[in-house]
Amino acid sequence: MKIDIEYMKKLLVAFEAAKTPVTNLEELEQNGIKYQDDVFHFHFELFVDEALVEKIGNPYVFGANRDSVTYFCGVHLRLTSKGHDFLKRLRDKNVWGRIKSDFKDNSISGLIDIAKMLGKKYAKKKINKLME
Repeated sequence: MKIDIEYMKKLLVAFEAAKTPVTNLEELEQNGIKYQDDVFHFHFELFVDEALVEKIGNPYVFGANRDSVTYFCGVHLRLTSKGHDFLKRLRDKNVWGRIKSDFKDNSISGLIDIAKMLGKKYAKKKINKLME
């Protein structure tokens, strides 16, 4: 399965929209994410790999077993500081535009690094402009 950067951003936004620091699959669904879709499971596990989101409690409650059956039940989730930072950078129209046009086929870890570098570059430009 291929990374979908539009879906990735939508998923991060759904996490951020949670009413409390810890959310769950049902609340994500209320925020427009269908958690029983393969696209969700794929992107969610990538987010866990990169520490953008964190499962709270039993790590075996959500995931695929040896028979490739996915279990969903009462999973508590949170968007980490790294996840919030990544989403903040993606919300910058310059960063998002550049990622969509020039970097859309990168890995998640690559996108995180690119967003960070672009964010710093645009922030430095703003600071230099303010210092003139």
